Amino acid sequence: MFETKNTKLAAALLTIGFELDGGTAFNGEQVVLRIRDGQAFGYEPNELQGLWHDHNWQTHNQHHPFHSIVRVAEARDWLLNRVIYHYNGKHEEPTGPTFATDHLGLAACIVADDFHLLFFDGRNFYFSPDARKLERRYWESDDGDIIHWQVDYLKQLKRLLERIRNRNTLCRSRS
Repeated sequence: MFETKNTKLAAALLTIGFELDGGTAFNGEQVVLRIRDGQAFGYEPNELQGLWHDHNWQTHNQHHPFHSIVRVAEARDWLLNRVIYHYNGKHEEPTGPTFATDHLGLAACIVADDFHLLFFDGRNFYFSPDARKLERRYWESDDGDIIHWQVDYLKQLKRLLERIRNRNTLCRSRS
């Protein structure tokens, strides 16, 4: 059994086919996510943990689902930590046409697909109009589409974070 406190890694493992062990305690002092043993796409969980920050592997495996998941995880983190939380409202709006979205998941997929964020106004992310092509793929992703892995990862992460938040709420109410 593989254990991790890294919620993002656990969500990535669940996305590519691993299963959360029923013994994972979401009500303890600290959540340790337990992943059942097995393989997915030729890798075991501990191997994928090592590949999480291995940019050399990612460069040589750009069509691997795990690579696309890492890309969207990094893009989401960048949007949250560098764009949203550090927004100061003093950026100049772009001139010319843009594509805007207020959806963090879609914006993360767009950034993961190498589109440059042009502007953030405190609510909307603005990209070049060409980024619009990812909108339909995001909402209607097929199993064969690389964006499918990214969308599924974002859903898995959301589910895990909700379970952890619920646990945190319960722990506070008991105090």
